[in-house]
Amino acid sequence: MNKIVEEDIKSIIQKADFISKLNNKNILLIGGTGFFAKWFIILIDYLNNVFSFNISLTITIRSYKKFVSEFINIIDINKYQYIESDIENLKLYNKDFDFVLYFASPDPYVIDEEKLYNTIAQGTENIVNIFENANIERLIFTSSGAVYGCNYHNSKETDICKPNTIYAKAKKYAEELILQSNINISIARCFVFNGPFNEKHNYFAMANFIDSVINNRDIIINGDGSPIRSYLYMADAIYWLLTILLKSKNKSIYNVGGGGGDIYL
Repeated sequence: MNKIVEEDIKSIIQKADFISKLNNKNILLIGGTGFFAKWFIILIDYLNNVFSFNISLTITIRSYKKFVSEFINIIDINKYQYIESDIENLKLYNKDFDFVLYFASPDPYVIDEEKLYNTIAQGTENIVNIFENANIERLIFTSSGAVYGCNYHNSKETDICKPNTIYAKAKKYAEELILQSNINISIARCFVFNGPFNEKHNYFAMANFIDSVINNRDIIINGDGSPIRSYLYMADAIYWLLTILLKSKNKSIYNVGGGGGDIYL
């Protein structure tokens, strides 16, 4: 494991003095190759191997081959169970899970808007149908700060949501579906993050800045200074997601993002 990641995992465990609540639990993680998922999988694997936790982990993924290519040198892949499926068509014959981590979400920049909306909406409808009558302790859903609308930077959880993109509208619809269900749920409205496993994309500023530095290229900013970003480091984000999962009340909604340290792009 990368030394920086290992130090981050240790810091999360040290800070989260309630983490023992995960021991002997059966966890379903939906969307196994995403940014949050990678951190949680590594954390769970570390708890099992180093602290002798007995966490059973089932991971849903669209491509097992891709998952193996990304995790083969990071975790003991054979210790966990896998379901190869998209969320719209996911079927579970065993619903005996304590916690469900609903992290799956399509990339809003690489698929058309209709498919984007339908994947989130129909996928969430399917997840709700699966767990509506299941006896789970908590399902955590990672939504987006985009549900607030244009000026979401300093939004509070009590603010009225005015989603203005297809992605944001789909996430808000998914929130409503989950909130109206009988499932014990918490929602994390996630903003912008940085840290290991943040892959380079044409539309993620920080990852591109880092890539430019590594490759000795000029950092080019095409914005007019109006976009504002306040990044949260991933180790801190995972700590807060753990806190929401293990300590929050049913039907609670929390913003998860950086506070202060604004960057104008």
